[in-house]
Amino acid sequence: MDVTTVVAAVLFLAGIALVVWSVEHFVEAVARSAVSLGVSGFFLAVVLAGVDLENAILGITAAYGDLSRSRSGRCSGRPSSSSRSPSASPASSCPSRRGCRGRTS
Repeated sequence: MDVTTVVAAVLFLAGIALVVWSVEHFVEAVARSAVSLGVSGFFLAVVLAGVDLENAILGITAAYGDLSRSRSGRCSGRPSSSSRSPSASPASSCPSRRGCRGRTS
C-alpha cells in the first residue's frame, strides 16, 4: 500500500467517525430541547434539520423587501442548477408565476 492511500483511508475513517459523533450529539441535543420545550422530538428534528439558511434569508427578504428587480434562474427562463433537463422550457421552469412578474426570458 502506498502512503497516500493509507493517509486517505485514515482521513476517510476519521470523517466517518466525526459524522457519527456529530449526529449523536445533534440527536441528544434535540431530545433535550424537545423535552424542555414540550414539543415532539420528531417535529423539532425536522424543523432544525430542514432549515436552509440561504433560502430562509431569501424568503424573509422577499416577504418584507422589494425584489421586483431581482431575477431567479427559474423565473427568468434559464434553467437553474437544479433543473438540468435540456427540454426545460420557461413555463416548466417556473411553476408559480406569482414571483416571475411576467418575465419569461
